[in-house]
Amino acid sequence: MTWIVVKQYFLTGSQDPEWATKQQFWSQLSGSGDTQETKLKSQMSDGEAVKFSEEELQSLQELQNTYASISTQFGQLKVSKMNLLRQLDSLEQSENALEDAWEDNRKKESELVQSLTEKYGPGSLNPETGEYTPVKSEETDNN
Repeated sequence: MTWIVVKQYFLTGSQDPEWATKQQFWSQLSGSGDTQETKLKSQMSDGEAVKFSEEELQSLQELQNTYASISTQFGQLKVSKMNLLRQLDSLEQSENALEDAWEDNRKKESELVQSLTEKYGPGSLNPETGEYTPVKSEETDNN
């Protein structure tokens, strides 16, 4: 918890009005200091560079690695999404082509029925036998 507060205070420039000076910051943070904290306070007051502990550095590295991993996952997700959108577009184009083919086939069917009706007159076709049975003219006159 301490290093997060230190990072917020010194790295981002965020300053709480209660902590007018670095000394007041350290006393707010730790209450009373031991020898190591007193040394750190002194170094910071003098403007000297302070070296983070291995544990603090490891924590910072873990955060950095987590951000890098999440960024990579965002990139992979975006690429997957782009591929899916391309597939969807391709499917929509195929669907449109099939709809057009369906409609063309319906037109051909209508034209064939009209042609057969003109040639043989009204009637019905048995698709299994290929026999066309004309409707008597009385039945067509009643319809």
